[in-house]
Amino acid sequence: MPGRLPARVFLASTILAVVLSACRPSPASLAPGDAENPIAPEFTAFWEAAGGLATFGPPIEPARRRAGVLTQTFLAVRLDHVPDDQDQPVRLAPLGLELGLAEPAAPPIDGQSGQYFPQTGHTVYPGFAPLFGALGGLSVVGPPITEVRFQGGRITQYFENLGMVRAENASPSDVRLVALGLASLPDETAFGMQVDQVVLPGIVRQRPFAEALEAFGGEVILGQPLSDPYTTDNGELEQVYERAVVFAESATSPTVRFRDVGLEWWTAAPPAPRSNVEGGLYIEDTGHNVLYAFADFYRLHDGEVLLGRPLEEVRVEGSGLAQRFEKGELVYRYDLPPGWAVQLSPIGQSYLALHGQPTPMVEAPPPTPTVAAPTPAATAQGGSIRLEVTVSRAVIHPGDIQEVSIRITSSNGKPIEGIRPRITWYGLREYGNEMAEPSGKKGWTVFRLRLEDTTPFEVITLVISVRDGEDEGRAVLQYAIGLPAQE
Repeated sequence: MPGRLPARVFLASTILAVVLSACRPSPASLAPGDAENPIAPEFTAFWEAAGGLATFGPPIEPARRRAGVLTQTFLAVRLDHVPDDQDQPVRLAPLGLELGLAEPAAPPIDGQSGQYFPQTGHTVYPGFAPLFGALGGLSVVGPPITEVRFQGGRITQYFENLGMVRAENASPSDVRLVALGLASLPDETAFGMQVDQVVLPGIVRQRPFAEALEAFGGEVILGQPLSDPYTTDNGELEQVYERAVVFAESATSPTVRFRDVGLEWWTAAPPAPRSNVEGGLYIEDTGHNVLYAFADFYRLHDGEVLLGRPLEEVRVEGSGLAQRFEKGELVYRYDLPPGWAVQLSPIGQSYLALHGQPTPMVEAPPPTPTVAAPTPAATAQGGSIRLEVTVSRAVIHPGDIQEVSIRITSSNGKPIEGIRPRITWYGLREYGNEMAEPSGKKGWTVFRLRLEDTTPFEVITLVISVRDGEDEGRAVLQYAIGLPAQE
């Protein structure tokens, strides 16, 4: 979008991406966590070794046990502690996979210098390779699960356990970790943030079918959702993916089904004789064979449900092979590793072109990165405080004063007077906290922050917290340090 972006738009696109400087790790003097969310001792050494605040960011929830595993969510990652693993008791959770960011495999490009991982079929962007190695490589970051994307002025790539991003016009050393930790929290605990504010817009959508689709390979096989879920004219819940159209009889139905796009688009070929190829399948109903790698894929991914019955025999298509089914098409690509050579054809865009853009099931509210939802503890105690937080400028010169405006209200919108918010700030070299002045009759108070030891392109993270008896609220916000002012 040409022209100057307003502060809210800038924050929506850059909010909660953690600045990383491999040459300037977070100083040991920075406190590892605040009083509300201290870092669990099991994670402290791992967190500090990775660069601490400058890399993974601050903890945004207390450590807790989930299914017998101690976990704690930080701004950019989630750490798990598995004491039975003597070699690697602390590890990063696979947030990239959990958020549905994985994409189907892509072939290596001739002449490119990036490392290709045949286990996922993706190449590490060379500009991210130094950080990939510095953080521990495959054993810590995990393999890439997408190709690099150049979109919206940003270079982004997602890995099994985290995401990396930098501005296209920034220095190659100015790499940030995307705030997947924040994106992984439930909506009611994620400080009011929408997921697409902390990951590349247009990738992450509502995924009501996600758990059921894992049986068919998830996004690795089906690709990304191209639409939000929506209700069809006959009351079914439907969602279009890049390589399949998924639906259920209703929003509460547990059974996932796939649209018969093949029956809608293609004419079935006359039946063929049964093949004697070992391992092949012959589908009596349509009289066609499924052979070789297509037969293996069909068995592995429950092809009867995912693809339906074959409408033809395998055929030569371009430089590969293809075969159409009732619900989609399989192709065999010789340019992919053997484990990924069989792919579903990308039918989703054609489906949307023929059926029109659907209306989402629930109209999502516009992004509001400065509004925080109540914390889980406040909700559980039956009380809550809401915060509206804005900064005077999204980008300030080094050494300038940043003005932080805070409005404190109850859950029903009534202003609360006499509350002093605590503002905690995290920079690459500076950390601190201070109490703001009490809120006035309309719930407003203003806090002015000047940081002396900052550098251009640094992002400052603000955590604003309030407490009134058993009620509490929290918000997270960021702003950037720009270039020095012109003399």
